[in-house]
Amino acid sequence: MLMEPNLLVISTLAQRQAAAVNKILSKVTIKKPLDGDSWNTWSDSMDLGLASTMYNSYIITDDLPEGEDKGLHRVVQKCLVTWLISNMNQTESNRALVYLVTYREMGEKLIDYKPALLWSRMCEYHASQSTHKQMSL
Repeated sequence: MLMEPNLLVISTLAQRQAAAVNKILSKVTIKKPLDGDSWNTWSDSMDLGLASTMYNSYIITDDLPEGEDKGLHRVVQKCLVTWLISNMNQTESNRALVYLVTYREMGEKLIDYKPALLWSRMCEYHASQSTHKQMSL
């Protein structure tokens, strides 16, 4: 049986879940990526966009909801972290990755795809920057 070369064959449940999540997230438009000065408007836009997709609970907690498959939950988390970072400028995305990277023995790098962890650390960072700017005025 011949297949079209650009026909996407999604074979696993996790791949189908990732494709579905990415399709939903692609419909959410964030007009301006996060930069050093746009945290308030960016985070409001992200929160509203995630609420419209019913994924906003993922930035509140990384806990597995009762009855949800752990593997599929991790797929959604990875998609959301990737989507969040793709809506940041280079400086902010580098900072975000620092928040998520841990190191195992022998220097092996591990990225922990937890959107709530990323969100809370970004909130803390930008709150401290806002306070710092106010104090310097």
